[in-house]
Amino acid sequence: MNVSNLGAGIERLHAVNDRARPGSKQATGIQWLWAVIVLQEPIVGRHMAEVLLEYAESVRSRDGRTFAARACGGPMDDARWQGWIEFVPADGGPAVRSGRETTQPNRTDTEYWATGLTPVYLQGALERALSPLSRPTPSAPPRPSFNGPAPGTGTPARDGVLNPFSVYRKGESLLRNQLSALSAWHLVNIIEAYDLSVERRADLEVTPESVLVERIVSAVQKRAADDTSTRRR
Repeated sequence: MNVSNLGAGIERLHAVNDRARPGSKQATGIQWLWAVIVLQEPIVGRHMAEVLLEYAESVRSRDGRTFAARACGGPMDDARWQGWIEFVPADGGPAVRSGRETTQPNRTDTEYWATGLTPVYLQGALERALSPLSRPTPSAPPRPSFNGPAPGTGTPARDGVLNPFSVYRKGESLLRNQLSALSAWHLVNIIEAYDLSVERRADLEVTPESVLVERIVSAVQKRAADDTSTRRR
């Protein structure tokens, strides 16, 4: 849309509106036309890309082709400006462009950015335009082959945090002290790992820690005594 033509049309619309009788079909039509103009007017001049600067020196690609370079820019949705480089081949082929090279607050700053680009920068921008980076498509996360563990494997074994028999040989008081420093979960694991009780784990887990300590010490004492009696025979 030509801005000057739009301005002339608005002036004529003002004149017609002044002559229209309020409430008439002509006035209603003018109101609709005003609504169209109000909605469309902000579009005028928006998102129009511009050639900000044409560079005097041509740029040569790696394969020997020659390109004319020009810095271009245009407004973004948030009113800032973005800039990029376009390259027109000397042999008349289709132009290529770089990705966004800069984001600036306004047109003036974008134009200033364009004046500072060196031949080396333009060379790099040409290579980026001719060989854009491809973003790999993210692969789907791996899925397990099965929905659960193999049947019949039983409950994983639980290791005791200490060997009560080894500590008992160094002294009963030492064993009691070390057991008293452990949580009930560790004490139950020791009982299961060394087969110190025939009680179910569910029952052991609700047993007070002090009682678990006594169970372990008593079981270790009994088994140590049985081993001693066996060796004497």
